[in-house]
Amino acid sequence: MKKMKYTIIFKVHPHRRDKRTGVQQPVKPSNYYKELGKEGAGWKGEQKTD
Repeated sequence: MKKMKYTIIFKVHPHRRDKRTGVQQPVKPSNYYKELGKEGAGWKGEQKTD
């Protein structure tokens, strides 16, 4: 089978306000998310047995 070569082109709509392409700045995690990460969501060690 022939290997295909692709070129990705980012286009920005002219009505878009920020006009940014590519990687965006990461979002800061909220305090709730940080606390949940420390405590755990509660399903990691639990397995349901029927």
